[in-house]
Amino acid sequence: MSMISPNADLFQRSFRSSFAESLRACGAAGDLDRARRLHAGILSLSSSADRPASVYLLNLVVEMYGQCGSVRDAKAAFDSIREKNQYSWNILIAAFAANGEIDEALAAFERAPSVNLVTKNSILGAFARSGDLERARRFFREVMPFHDIVSWTAMITACGSAIAEAREIFERMDLISWTAMVQCCCLGGDLPSARRYFHQMPRHDAIVWNVMIEGHAQRGELEEAKDLLDAMPHPNVISWTSLVTAYARSGDLDGARMIFERIPRHDHDELSWNAMIAAYAQSGNVAEAEELIQSMPQPIDAENLEELEERMRHLDQDDRPGHEDLEEPGVSAGRIKAAAPWNKMIAALVKKNHLEEARWVFDRMLEPDIASWTLLLSAYFQRGHLQEAQSIFDAMPARDARAWTVLLRGYAQLGHVHHTWRLFATCPSLDAVTWNVAIGALASSGLLVEAVELFYGMLCVGENPSEATYAAAISACVHLGLVEESQRQFRSMVLDLGRAPNVKLYSSMADLLGRAGEVAASKELVESMPFASDAVVEGAMLGACKIHGDHYG
Repeated sequence: MSMISPNADLFQRSFRSSFAESLRACGAAGDLDRARRLHAGILSLSSSADRPASVYLLNLVVEMYGQCGSVRDAKAAFDSIREKNQYSWNILIAAFAANGEIDEALAAFERAPSVNLVTKNSILGAFARSGDLERARRFFREVMPFHDIVSWTAMITACGSAIAEAREIFERMDLISWTAMVQCCCLGGDLPSARRYFHQMPRHDAIVWNVMIEGHAQRGELEEAKDLLDAMPHPNVISWTSLVTAYARSGDLDGARMIFERIPRHDHDELSWNAMIAAYAQSGNVAEAEELIQSMPQPIDAENLEELEERMRHLDQDDRPGHEDLEEPGVSAGRIKAAAPWNKMIAALVKKNHLEEARWVFDRMLEPDIASWTLLLSAYFQRGHLQEAQSIFDAMPARDARAWTVLLRGYAQLGHVHHTWRLFATCPSLDAVTWNVAIGALASSGLLVEAVELFYGMLCVGENPSEATYAAAISACVHLGLVEESQRQFRSMVLDLGRAPNVKLYSSMADLLGRAGEVAASKELVESMPFASDAVVEGAMLGACKIHGDHYG
């Protein structure tokens, strides 16, 4: 990946964004003749620039043709994409489904490397519109493990005159709505309202019981959570584990162990075992952790745990790992019972800044997995030990996107931004987090041109920028004098990715526009916010007006 020319390439990308807006507008209007002219223009410009059209634009071309009713053109545009991504397939399938080409949609669905719920809903909707209840029912049950309001509505539509089945689906859908309301109250801390809605529900399933248990547990109402568990007809491993974790979080390890011992043997799995082991590891109770590890259905080798316990006795009691929640990289499913308990111990020691002890545990693991290596890599970067961190990374037998992300973030946080850029250019394993870290590092270090370049690259490969990345890219565009481009990207966040900007991003955008002299545009943006402006937004507007001699109000 090479550095870019600030003038030519940024202008070209601004022009690309203008094309994106034209493609969306043309699709919405259903103007097939104009669609073909736009497509030809894109191909012509790409040919004259001696580079292929971006995946981002060609995906929009496929979508545009689908909206214009021409699946033949949509398929031809799709076939011309050299490096198709997930969105390429999703858009093609949606184009077939929207135009009644169900068999073609299903054929593409079978070939696609991955699809999302929106794409599945488009096929389900096509079945519903055609009145094919049997295929809709089979697709809904066998292909869609998860459903949203669109899925349920499509199934009701597919029922047609089959009133009894439609009523059954509606009642199940109604249960989901009740559960969503209960969960909303729990998340907002309004447990009395959650209980009221719960008791008003016509019936309860395991999901809503678990929502109530977790809601009370998160708020420290352990007795109430325990009463709910006792009243639940058939608790599952999620129910039990929520309460184990809640008791451990409160510091009541005896209560956690009591709940753990009550779990029926057939409900015990890795989730419950690791929750209890994590509770002991985070509190420094290594002997109890050892006892649990050895009693697991498939125990790991624990020959070094006695020595670990002896070493940890030398840590001051106040310095032993506490009850803080720990974030840990995901572990390989094939080794979870072998590595996860050790990883919990490493994470607990790292949390308390006992890096040498964490390394000692790591060195005695029989089979450290990617999570083990990544925990240690992150720990060395947090301590500022760059050379040791690089050695850990170089020694890793396998690396995933998370390991690369930890490496990039570590170099960036230690001020080695240019090295971060070079590492990103050679990174073989990228995910959305990796892109976001690299863009944020470049933008925060003043490498605005490079940050914008990388942002466009992220869009072109079909990855979704985070809100923080959008904010960084929009800010960079404004500071580079690309105010219109910043506005396009702000709109793209909503139109292309369905993201709802928060008040902080609205405030930043209003401030940036105001400072650039676009006071009218800043006012219009503030007035269009879907929520009331706060003091920060008002301050941004007043500051812009003061600078440019305008008035606000």
